[in-house]
Amino acid sequence: MEVYLSEHIASSAYARLARHFEIVDNFDHPERLAAMIIRRAVVPRSVIAHAPNLKVIAMHGVSRDLATQESGRV
Repeated sequence: MEVYLSEHIASSAYARLARHFEIVDNFDHPERLAAMIIRRAVVPRSVIAHAPNLKVIAMHGVSRDLATQESGRV
C-alpha cells in the first residue's frame, strides 16, 4: 500500500513511515493509497472517490482544520 505525502516531514518520521509503506507524491494510482498526509495540499474529491483502500486523511502540522466530515464523504 502507498501513502501520499504532500510535503516534507522530519527525516525520522519519513524513515518510520517508509518502513511500512511506499511513499508517493502524486495521485497517479489512487486505488493503491492507504493514507494521505497533507499540510496545505488540496485533494480533489475525484481522487478520494477513486481510492477504495483509503483509510486516513491526516493533516500534518499545527494549523486550522480545513477538512470537514462532509468533504470526506463520497
